[in-house]
Amino acid sequence: MTLSFGLYEQVINKMIEDSLQKLDTNLAQIEKGPIDAAESSKILADYLTIILRQVLSFIDNEETMIQNRVQLCNDILDWIICGIESGHYGVHHKEEMALLVKKHLIHNDGKMLLALVDKKNIQINQAPQVRPEVFNLLPGKDISTRKYRQGDGSVVLIKKWYYQP
Repeated sequence: MTLSFGLYEQVINKMIEDSLQKLDTNLAQIEKGPIDAAESSKILADYLTIILRQVLSFIDNEETMIQNRVQLCNDILDWIICGIESGHYGVHHKEEMALLVKKHLIHNDGKMLLALVDKKNIQINQAPQVRPEVFNLLPGKDISTRKYRQGDGSVVLIKKWYYQP
């Protein structure tokens, strides 16, 4: 990897460190700084997200792709659980945190919840349509909004939420 001159806010990984070691310090000034403690959980999680997305995209066997991707994610979560339970990483409230991570293991069938509809608010003779007013949305963070066109031509907005207990 060849680094260009410029400003960086990049986690120094092995590839970057190897490139830095090859630079002539008479010709280049290298500025390093610690990862900000207050921002470290976000910085490191974002870094891992990029790598994990790349790795998951290379699991492409059509017959077992979803199962293999789910298994890899669950293996990572299991590794985190073991580390927490054994007292590594300085995690506070390790029993509660390990239980929380266990609850986030992905179900083996690899499916997503797409909607939760209150059947009491839908008329029996009405064709099943997704209507936002019958969604029981949980409090959380709105992470995406999509537009859907219904059979009658009207457009509904469906929000996806991340529930954080």
